[in-house]
Amino acid sequence: MIFDSYVSLENLDIQTKFLIPMVAKNPSTPPLSPKTDYEFYAIAIKEKLCHLPIRSVEYSSDNLKTGYICDINAFHVVYNDGEVKNVVFKISNMGNELSKVAQCLDLYEKESYFYAELAAVVSNDIEIPKSFGVIRQAGRIGIIMEDLRCGI
Repeated sequence: MIFDSYVSLENLDIQTKFLIPMVAKNPSTPPLSPKTDYEFYAIAIKEKLCHLPIRSVEYSSDNLKTGYICDINAFHVVYNDGEVKNVVFKISNMGNELSKVAQCLDLYEKESYFYAELAAVVSNDIEIPKSFGVIRQAGRIGIIMEDLRCGI
């Protein structure tokens, strides 16, 4: 699905909203607001963590990394009892030369496989961030991970 003009996001379902930032953008199309993308990721994270007693998932304005291969954003997971935990959401980028190289090397699939299948096996031998799940939508892969920043 390619959008040739600006599309209002207010009445779209989660599947459609997740697709919009990932499709090839027409240069004449206005960019989506980052807030919209983050709200959308928060919904996807909350759905992935639905087995936990979570009241909400909120975007944190801390800009961790925006790059050519992936974006890393911080989110606050608010539990029903009011406790707040921080996680990061690392999501693949598409549509630039470095992301094309990453796709050719199958980096996104390899990293998601590592966190989904192998991390628990090697976590006693090497220090790695805890993974809370992998989200796959519209050709993009996102990994929900423990936030390892100090003082968070």
